[in-house]
Amino acid sequence: MRILNNIQQPVGVVQGGYEEGFVRKNYAHLKLITYANNALLFEAVRKQEISLFVADKQVTNFYMVSFSERANDFVSLVQLYDEPIRFAVTKGDFMLLRLVEAQLKMLSKGDIDQIRQKWINTETKVPVWFYHSIIFSLLFAAATYIFFLRKAVKKRTLQLAIVNDKLTLQANSDVLTGLYNRRFLMESLREIKGKNNIGDFAILMIDIDFFKSINDNYGHTAGDVVLTILAKRMLSCMRENDILTRIGGEGFCAILGKVSPENMQTISDKVNQRISESPFKHREEQFDITVSIGAIHIKNNQKWSSEQILQQVDKLLYEAKNTGRDQTICGELI
Repeated sequence: MRILNNIQQPVGVVQGGYEEGFVRKNYAHLKLITYANNALLFEAVRKQEISLFVADKQVTNFYMVSFSERANDFVSLVQLYDEPIRFAVTKGDFMLLRLVEAQLKMLSKGDIDQIRQKWINTETKVPVWFYHSIIFSLLFAAATYIFFLRKAVKKRTLQLAIVNDKLTLQANSDVLTGLYNRRFLMESLREIKGKNNIGDFAILMIDIDFFKSINDNYGHTAGDVVLTILAKRMLSCMRENDILTRIGGEGFCAILGKVSPENMQTISDKVNQRISESPFKHREEQFDITVSIGAIHIKNNQKWSSEQILQQVDKLLYEAKNTGRDQTICGELI
């Protein structure tokens, strides 16, 4: 304490800070020069107005870095967090340093712990609104990302559904006539078999009479025209839920849902009449077309298989052909 009494240099400190109160309480004899803030304190240090000051180590390092011309005039002695607290003095002023260190050893452990606690627990104070803005920004960004992601996924899903529908339609359609094909016929029969209480239904097997002679006499182009026009005429005879398919060559097959034997006969006769009522024309040629039909009726809940139905209706078709053509032969599934 006697040595410290010999210190004549003024000591700089920030006014109103913990450091000022600590020095005034423990070193009341020291002459203090107070500054309104750290910036003014270290500006005085830079101009060499003071050679001794009390300040936090972190604050000191911050301001010393900006002193390009005097960056090495002051040296950092120890870390306040894990070493005894020391004053910062002008580089090379060892006598002053020894006086300060000697006096520092006279401080009580409570005073030293109080100084350490003040700086160790110092934390950056961020306004509450800043955290709120960060959270809001993150939530907004996440919501925006999810919105556009869901929109893109929905659009892509719709595109895939459209493409899938097109592929399914192509796989189940006849390219020439636009009717369903044999594959769709067999799938439809499987679906019907898997259902209960669908009611009575019927199968019509239709074949063009003397179609080979049309191809031979007028060419395959004429044959394609006949198939296309005939498909449209037969389709006009079908009801809304009936299914008409082209199963290959000049052969067609229709599924009539919820139909009685009498209705089956009526629809078959209508097909025969619609096909033969007007001649077919191709370029300069025109010719009459007729069809033979085998029709089989299946009762509700009757046991059956697709192969069984197709075999029996095919026999009825050939009976129609062998007994005069341009007619329908009907029967019940047995």
